[in-house]
Amino acid sequence: MSCTILTYPLPDGPLYSVPKEEQPALVFRMAADLLETGMHTADRRQAFIFLVLQGYPSFHVAQLIDDARQYAVQCVAAAEMSDE
Repeated sequence: MSCTILTYPLPDGPLYSVPKEEQPALVFRMAADLLETGMHTADRRQAFIFLVLQGYPSFHVAQLIDDARQYAVQCVAAAEMSDE
């Protein structure tokens, strides 16, 4: 007995988690986008909407948004500390 598995693309991107080895690069890109536009100071919901509108799959944003926001804030804090 054989079975054919069909896959259909979702309109907002794939529905799978980001592999562990790709997560740091994706978090870095998301954080850079948040920093460029000043959205790192926005709340979680606004940052989520912004990243989805930037073209990131919503499932990936949901998985990594907290890490991206934290990394962006850490970058701002490090820049402020280095200026002193």
